[in-house]
Amino acid sequence: MKLSDISQINMKTKRLNRLHKKHADQALASLGIHIGQSLILEVLLAKEACTQKEIAAYLQISTSSITNPIKRLEEKNLIQKKQSSTDLRYNSITLTADGMATAKTIITTIEDIDQTMTSDFDPTEIKLLNKLMDRMIHNLEPDFPVTELKKDEYSNMYKNYLEVNNEHRNN
Repeated sequence: MKLSDISQINMKTKRLNRLHKKHADQALASLGIHIGQSLILEVLLAKEACTQKEIAAYLQISTSSITNPIKRLEEKNLIQKKQSSTDLRYNSITLTADGMATAKTIITTIEDIDQTMTSDFDPTEIKLLNKLMDRMIHNLEPDFPVTELKKDEYSNMYKNYLEVNNEHRNN
């Protein structure tokens, strides 16, 4: 049975995600963290201080699914929780100095993987692929403005990527 072109795209997307995660997990193992924990650190690098609920909303996952990763990051002294003096229900989560350094290393590591993944693409192809993927996401989730969200929500993260990559190139 021959798969349709659409089914092949779906299978290749899943395979690409698995391969990217595999390479990221292998690279991040030396830091003692996994990809899920790295996402939390990257959010905190971009946002500076967040509640657990805000981190979960930003990553579009449930609050309970990041409880254990946050505990592990706190045990490793990569993040710290501070209780609000005005609202005892509010815990602000921030990066420690070690967490900041680790988050910057993560950015460089993931950027290297992304660079390898797209090494034979020209900038036009990358823009086209992004546009096509945005359209597929929009077709499945019409109320979700993918492109606008990336520009607004991830601008600090992109800025951090650029800063870290400039530091990396200058060293």
